[in-house]
Amino acid sequence: MSNPIIGLKIGTFTSMAEVIKTIRKYRSDSMSAIKDDIQNNRYILTCDYYDSNGIKSIISAYIELSSQNTDVTIYEHDRTSNIQFLENRIQSYKEVSEEADAESELEQTDLSIIKPYSYLWTTEQADWGVIIENLSYAIVNIKTHKILSIDDEELNNKVAAMMIMMGNARFDNINQAFDA
Repeated sequence: MSNPIIGLKIGTFTSMAEVIKTIRKYRSDSMSAIKDDIQNNRYILTCDYYDSNGIKSIISAYIELSSQNTDVTIYEHDRTSNIQFLENRIQSYKEVSEEADAESELEQTDLSIIKPYSYLWTTEQADWGVIIENLSYAIVNIKTHKILSIDDEELNNKVAAMMIMMGNARFDNINQAFDA
């Protein structure tokens, strides 16, 4: 059985030159190879299900080509799919990665040191979230728009990691957290 593939195919378009120019941003083949793939209804970009960078490239190419009045179709293992499917895959990969990082942060930890903060993931869980940015954590109250400051960075990271593991809301930045 072949590898699961996510790919793009081109249908109708206004300008072959514009389409090729756009595709060359995402693959290094010759113009004639790209043209041949388009004319023979082959995938112009592909990646496997677990290639988040490849999926991001397909999303970018899809958006760019669509804005050029190009009929472009996303395929998931030879079945038509959509951009929402790809965006959901990227979000899933991000969440799994965050959880793996949190689990790693909690390994070899005496959980009694974070027990005083258990209200964050139990009784007040709906009020508290974690901003995750470049492997740094900030604990925020999404109702009062305040940040919980724990002076000990290692303790802060362990508390935030437990919040992630227990299902508290996660955000990419403070604006996203306070708009929740």
